[in-house]
Amino acid sequence: MESYHLANLVESNVDLIDSNLEILAEAPSILNNDLEAAKIVINNRQAATSEITDRYVWLDREGKTVWSSGFVSEEEYYQYRGTDVSFRPYFTFPRDTGLPYYSATIESPDGVPRLFLAHPVLRSEAFEGVVFSAITLQNLGKILESSTSPELDSILILADTNGLIAYSSNSASTGSIIDIGAISPSSSSFDDDNRQLFDRMLQESHEDRRGSYDFVDFEGMSTTVAYAPVEARGERFLTLYVVVPHQVLAQISPLLQQHNYFVSAIILAIGSAAVGIAIVILSLNDLCRSQTEELTHANESLVKANEKLGTHDKMQREFINIAAHELRTPIQPRWPSLNCWATSLQTARTGSR
Repeated sequence: MESYHLANLVESNVDLIDSNLEILAEAPSILNNDLEAAKIVINNRQAATSEITDRYVWLDREGKTVWSSGFVSEEEYYQYRGTDVSFRPYFTFPRDTGLPYYSATIESPDGVPRLFLAHPVLRSEAFEGVVFSAITLQNLGKILESSTSPELDSILILADTNGLIAYSSNSASTGSIIDIGAISPSSSSFDDDNRQLFDRMLQESHEDRRGSYDFVDFEGMSTTVAYAPVEARGERFLTLYVVVPHQVLAQISPLLQQHNYFVSAIILAIGSAAVGIAIVILSLNDLCRSQTEELTHANESLVKANEKLGTHDKMQREFINIAAHELRTPIQPRWPSLNCWATSLQTARTGSR
């Protein structure tokens, strides 16, 4: 994972430089040989990638320097303008093919190893010159080192397409062909099986594959080497190797264990909180259920009481209706019957005497 992340970091920087060169190759100021306007455009491209590049250069169709962002004074411009680099592959390849160029490590005249990216300047497919940029490998290495996990005392290696170590955290191996000695102070520490394993890893890395291998020396110490390609326009430009001794992994394993304990504690706390919340919810559900039952019983009692009141109301209305009817009935027509009844009663009483 570390090698993949770092390889992507290098690729993103290379892609930015490549895009800048493409912009310059199509800039009207360069196509029209407008030097003053081209100076501004070229210097701005250098400012955008100054952490990794040390200059952008414009060459004419004969391979002579027209302008470089590295010119810091007028005297330097007059001293170095017209410098002929027509023999350099970063000029000849774009001139002969009309395609961008991505170099292996090139030792510059000042002794600083650099990688070069170049684009042809074409007007209606006619060759007009080249724009190129120089990547300082030490600056690229610093970006990689600053992006590496501080817990890992790892060795970072950038090898070019020829297998030459363009950059290494172990500066002693920079400039040499990568071999098993690059991952250990002494190549004699590994047996033939480990050497064959290392050769297989190199073969796979040259096939633009990514992966990792473990190597064990005679003292029983193991080292993991992860590798990943760095591509430019779909082609391998560099290969990144990340070398991690296992004693370093042993040093950081307690940190990883502490991290696991911390995560477990958080999970337990979350689980306990979830159980507590579930208990509260269940309790509230029981309380709501109990109150619902009580309300249901109270409602049923009210319904029954209402029914009784209805019955009583009906009886009261019937009684009032009967009483009112009787009160409205005339009493005079019944006097003959009453008199007859009174006479009979009087006769009965007289006879008894």
